[in-house]
Amino acid sequence: MQFERYGKGIAKGLRVTITHLFRHPITAQYPEQRLNTSRRIRGNELIWDNIKCTGCSTCAKSCPQGAIKIITAVNPEENKYTVEKIDVDTGYCIQCGLCVEVCPYGALFMGYAYERAQY
Repeated sequence: MQFERYGKGIAKGLRVTITHLFRHPITAQYPEQRLNTSRRIRGNELIWDNIKCTGCSTCAKSCPQGAIKIITAVNPEENKYTVEKIDVDTGYCIQCGLCVEVCPYGALFMGYAYERAQY
């Protein structure tokens, strides 16, 4: 009696296994095989163009997580702000893209890198 109950369960499980055994795999062996990603992907790489950036800090103000810190200094020769450092904490960044949309000079760009593996 118990053998019939367990035998039917094992047979059902083997049937599922055997039917999937001869199908083509849909997974990729990453990193040896990489899938082609769309150009519309919004990766975790924030690219900053220091030539276009004026240090207005609108990107830092628009960040909902407060992940962007901009350190500026006054250049006495040109009487303008110069950006000394832009610090993006990728641990807090949620890749929402608000900083890219808000930047009036187009100094920020969301890259296509999506790999977060680090050593």
